[in-house]
Amino acid sequence: MMQLKQNQQRQRSEEMAGRQFAVPSMAAKSTLLLELEIVTAEVANKFKRIDTLIAEGNTVAAKTQLVELLAAHPELKVHLTEQYKQLLQ
Repeated sequence: MMQLKQNQQRQRSEEMAGRQFAVPSMAAKSTLLLELEIVTAEVANKFKRIDTLIAEGNTVAAKTQLVELLAAHPELKVHLTEQYKQLLQ
C-alpha cells in the first residue's frame, strides 16, 4: 500500500514537471518561426538598402542606416563584413 502511494506521488510529480516544461505547441512554434522569418527578411532588406546607398555613394545615409540596424540587432555586429566595418569608422 505504501509503495502504491509513493508511485502515485512520483507520477503526479512527473506530470506536474511535464506541464511546467512542456514543448511549445505546433501553433506556437509556427508563430515563432514566422516572427523569426519576418525579422530575418527585414534585416536582409535593410542590408540591401545600405548596399544601395553605398553604391550610390551616399555613405552618410548608409552609415546612419547601419548604426540604426546594429542598435536594433547588436548581435549582427560580429558578422559584419569588412565593407560594413569600414563604413562604421
